[in-house]
Amino acid sequence: MAVLLSVLFSGLAPARHAVKLNLAEVLKSEQGAIGPRRGWHKEMLLIGQIAVSVALFGTAAMFLVSLSHAVAVRPGWIPRRSCS
Repeated sequence: MAVLLSVLFSGLAPARHAVKLNLAEVLKSEQGAIGPRRGWHKEMLLIGQIAVSVALFGTAAMFLVSLSHAVAVRPGWIPRRSCS
């Protein structure tokens, strides 16, 4: 639940900023919606975000595969029966 709330709130700020933009003026201007280009820092941040996203996606996929394999394992005994 906390993860969903944090994702929701972190997505609201950029969405609210995007709603306030006048797209006609932004498209006509030369600097774009995020301001003038400041160098390689933004590119490196973007590359870093993409790399972390791909790594997290791969980790989540491996976790789901491992979970499906773990659910399919038969323990060799019946867990619902008691030994009394």
